[in-house]
Amino acid sequence: MHRNGIKSLGAFLVEPQFTGIERILERSEDGRGNASYPVADQLIEMAKTCGFDGYLVNLEKTFPIFKWNLLHLIGFLTQLRLALGEGNVIWYDALDIENSINYQNGVTDLNVSLAQAAGAIITNYKWTPELVQSSKELALSYDLKPCNVIFGVDIWAQNTSFDGPRRKTWPYPGGGGTGTGRAVAKLAEHGVSSGLFAPAWSYEHFSSKQEAIEKTMWTGEPLPEVIACACQPSEVHDVSFYKDFPILRSALEAPAGSKSFFYTDFSPAFRHHDGANTAQLGSQSVLPRRFTEEYKDPILLGQGSEGSLQVQLDTDLTKSSVVRSVHERRIFNLHMHNAGTLEARICFSKQETPLHMQVKIVMNGTGMSWK
Repeated sequence: MHRNGIKSLGAFLVEPQFTGIERILERSEDGRGNASYPVADQLIEMAKTCGFDGYLVNLEKTFPIFKWNLLHLIGFLTQLRLALGEGNVIWYDALDIENSINYQNGVTDLNVSLAQAAGAIITNYKWTPELVQSSKELALSYDLKPCNVIFGVDIWAQNTSFDGPRRKTWPYPGGGGTGTGRAVAKLAEHGVSSGLFAPAWSYEHFSSKQEAIEKTMWTGEPLPEVIACACQPSEVHDVSFYKDFPILRSALEAPAGSKSFFYTDFSPAFRHHDGANTAQLGSQSVLPRRFTEEYKDPILLGQGSEGSLQVQLDTDLTKSSVVRSVHERRIFNLHMHNAGTLEARICFSKQETPLHMQVKIVMNGTGMSWK
């Protein structure tokens, strides 16, 4: 994930059936009177050893009454934040300051001190725009950055095939699923962040055309005419606004690579190798950025027979009536220092074509280009 410019967080989850939650609050002191929390010490050491950045802390269970100590829980979260850095410890909106599981769906007096100690919070997903605004104002009064106030969006909420209470996420109706981008856009308007619950929805809910439905959600591409799922009616996913509010329209793009190094050979995680389909997420290289439907052009990015990346022109452009056309596509967003010592090596090949075609690769901001 780091080579894609994305943080990697571990999940520290305590569910109701777990035992020993009170150990989180245990505190020890060294000979000089410095206090620390042994569980926090171990979590910090794990993160540094394994190379990930921080934690989502989700306590879905209350502490035994005789062991409960709010100040110790705040101290535990503060130790994690100071060791792992701002924005790398995220508190989940479940346990409140009264030792109750009480989802607030926003930042309130019952969770703001825990959010402040951690440095960031992700809320439950049943928020309203009004609650978003009041949450932002309260967070600012506690010196919490709006970007570290993350509102949950339940992608599964669009489904109708549920046993028990209907799941719910803004906007009502149509939230979640193909309507996820509408919530992301609304949260972006308020200057806060979005946290997507269960982003594998398209692959877990539908029996076919999963990749096309995922593209619908992220880029606004048209929903397949026929989709197979258990929802009745299945048209529940064909919300009127999905083309206008794909997730990528409002999402911030993280620069790929680091400030001093970037490499990709376009290797995907899934490929056909030695006569069999294989999957290895660790082998995936940095892939080109996706585009929303409104920015589609005749340049297609596809996967070759052995998993290699292919860039090809739409067949309509190969007609002899086309005299000249120029198409540009920005495939990577980098944030690298250029102090006059930046070196780059780019290797590519061009298939034989009856058309005269020129490929030009430009690195904006450097004055460097290749033909």
